[in-house]
Amino acid sequence: MAGLDWVYAQRENFTIAAVNLSLGFSLYSDRATCDSDATNSGYMAAVNRLRSVGIATVAATGNEGSSGSIAFPACMTGVYGVGSVNNSNVVSSFSNRNSMASYFAPGESIISSVPGGGYASSTGTSMATPHVVGAFALLRVAYPNATLSETAARLSATGSVPSGDSYGKPRIDIWTAIGLDAFARALPLSPALSSPVSASTVNGTREVGEPLHGGVTSAGSLWWFFTAPSAGTLGLATIGSSIDTVLGVYTGETVSALAEVASSDNISGGTSSAVSFTALAGERYLIAVAGKGAAAGRVSLALTWLPSGGYHPISPVRVLDTRVSGGAIGQGETRALGMLSTAGIPAAGVSAVAANITITGGTASSFLTVSPAGFSRPTASTLNWLPNQTRSNLAQTALGIYGAVSFFNAVGSVDLVVDVVGWYDDGGVQRAGGSEFHALSPARILDTRSAVGSVDAPLGSGETRSLTVAGHGGVPASGATAAVINVTVTDSTAPSFLTVWPSGEVRPEASSLNWYEGATRPNLVIAPLSADGKVELFNLTGNVEVVADVVGWYGADPGDSFVAQAPVRVLDTRDSNAPITQGESRSLTIGGVAGVPTWATAVVFNLTATRSDAPTFLTASPAGVLRPLSSNLNIFTGETAPNLVVVPIGSAGAISLYNNTGSVHVIVDIVGWFG
Repeated sequence: MAGLDWVYAQRENFTIAAVNLSLGFSLYSDRATCDSDATNSGYMAAVNRLRSVGIATVAATGNEGSSGSIAFPACMTGVYGVGSVNNSNVVSSFSNRNSMASYFAPGESIISSVPGGGYASSTGTSMATPHVVGAFALLRVAYPNATLSETAARLSATGSVPSGDSYGKPRIDIWTAIGLDAFARALPLSPALSSPVSASTVNGTREVGEPLHGGVTSAGSLWWFFTAPSAGTLGLATIGSSIDTVLGVYTGETVSALAEVASSDNISGGTSSAVSFTALAGERYLIAVAGKGAAAGRVSLALTWLPSGGYHPISPVRVLDTRVSGGAIGQGETRALGMLSTAGIPAAGVSAVAANITITGGTASSFLTVSPAGFSRPTASTLNWLPNQTRSNLAQTALGIYGAVSFFNAVGSVDLVVDVVGWYDDGGVQRAGGSEFHALSPARILDTRSAVGSVDAPLGSGETRSLTVAGHGGVPASGATAAVINVTVTDSTAPSFLTVWPSGEVRPEASSLNWYEGATRPNLVIAPLSADGKVELFNLTGNVEVVADVVGWYGADPGDSFVAQAPVRVLDTRDSNAPITQGESRSLTIGGVAGVPTWATAVVFNLTATRSDAPTFLTASPAGVLRPLSSNLNIFTGETAPNLVVVPIGSAGAISLYNNTGSVHVIVDIVGWFG
C-alpha cells in the first residue's frame, strides 16, 4: 500500500498511466468480500486516490489454476485483474480466472530483465500484468484526453476472448486498440508534435472503399487525424520510413466517401512522400500512410504545423540606443531587450520581430549574435565589423523568454542601435490585420545611376526622394502592405545613412543603412507601403547612388507565413577550406535541413562573406532557375560583411550561391522560413 501512496505522490512529477502489481495474496470468489477486506485494510482508499487522477491499478490474478477465484488485490473494485494466455490465445493452465478479472495477456515464457542485470524467461500472471500496464501507457499517449474508464473500455472492446475462458474477458490487442489500421479508429496528431510518430504496416489491410493513396496501389494503410486549431499550413512527410510509402490526406466521415485534399507517391524521385496544404480552422483531416505496392514495414510520419501568422509592418521605431541609455555592450556580454508592449508590438500573441540592427563605435574587430533570449547562444553571427565602423543589418528573430531578444558581443565594446520595423503574430488573437508573404525573383525597381525608377542622379545631401513600389517588380498595384527590398548604396561622397519609410508619414528617427565614404553597402529592408504604394528614401550627408531590388511583398492575399527559429549555421566554407570561386554557383540544400521542412517555399538567412581576395558580390537565388541580375551582398578585398537574405527555395529543396569575382568564403545562418 505504501507503494501505491508513493505513486500517487509522484503524479505531479511524472505522467503516470498505470501502476503494476505483479503480486497476489488470498483468493476471493466474490467482489463484496474482497471489497470489504480492501476497505478495512486501506487498499480501497489508495486505489481510489489513484483512480481519481486517472492512474490505473493493474494486478495479477494469481497462479493457482482456479476457474472461480482470483487473488487479492486483483479482485477489488477499481483494480484491473490480469490472467495469462499462451501464444495460441489459450488460457494458461496455471492462470486464475473469474468474472472479477478484466483482461488476459501473454504470460508464458516471457523474456524480462532481472535484478542484477541481464534477462531471463519467466512464466506466470505476474508476467502477463506488465503487458496491460504498457497498454494503458500506450493508449495514454495515443488518446491523451481519454478518461481512465474510456481507455479501459477501449482495451476491452478491441480484444478477443481466449479459448478456455467462460467469463468473456478479452486478451488485449494493443494494435487494434490503438486503431491505426482502421479508418474508424484513427489516432489524433497534435499541432505541437515535436518528433515523428512511427508504426508498422505489417498485417495491415485495406478497407472496402478505401481510396488509392497517391493514386497508386498500396498495401495495408495506417490512419491518423489532425484537427486544425486555426487556419494555417499543415506539412506531412514520411521521411525515415523503412519502406516505399504513399500518403493521402482527406476530409469526410466514412472511408468510402472521402474527398482528397492532398496526396503524394514520392518526393524527389525517392521512397518518401510529403505534402503541404492550407488547412481550415476546425477542419478534421484524415491522414493515411501505406506501403507502395505490396511493401510492408515500419513507417515514420512527421508533422509540421504553421499557424497562419501574419506580418504587421510599422514605420521604423527606435527601441534601443546604448549611446543614450545603458552604455556600450562589453566584451563577451549578452544583453536582453524585451520586445512586447513596445513600438506598437502587442503584449501577447507575437512570435517574432523584424528590426534593423546598427552597431557603431566598436573598439575591436568583433561580431554580434542576435537570438531568442533565454536559450543557448547559437553558433551564428548577425553583424561583423572592424574597429570604429558603423554597420547595419536587418534581423528577423523569434522571441525568447518573456518576449525578449538577446544581443551578444564577442570582443571589445560596441554601441548598439535597434529600430523595429515590424512583428509577426502567432496565428492566434493578434492574427487580424496580419499580412502574408509572397516571394519574388529579385527585380530591380530603382537604380539612380541609370534612371530606373528615378531620375538619373544620385541622392543628394539631406534629400528625400519618393519611390513607387506597388505595380513594379512583381508587387501588385494594390493590396500590398509592405515590400521586402534589398537596398544597396554605392559611390558615396561622405559617410552617411539612409532611412526608408512609408510615404505620407513623418520621417522616423531611424536608419536603414549606414556606410562610410566610397563604400558599396547592401541591407535588406522590410518597408511598409503607403496607401498609394510608395516609400520615401532620405540621405543624410553627401551624394550617394541607390539601387533597390524587390524580393517579395506582404499583403492580405493568401500567401506564406513566417516561422522564426534560433539561428542555425548550415554552411561555413572555411570548415572545408573550399571558398566559392570566381563565376561559381554553388548549390546548398535547405529543405529538410536545420528545421526547415521539405515543403517550405522560401528561407531567411544571414549571409556572411569573408576572406575575399578581390572586390566582388554574391547573389542568392532558387536552384534550377536563371540567376537574376542582382546582388545580395557586396564586399571589398579581405572584408567580412553580412546581409540578411530572403530567397525562394528551388528545385530539390536547394538554393544557389553565386560569386562574381575572385574567391570568397561564405557562411549561412538560417533564422527562419516561409511556408
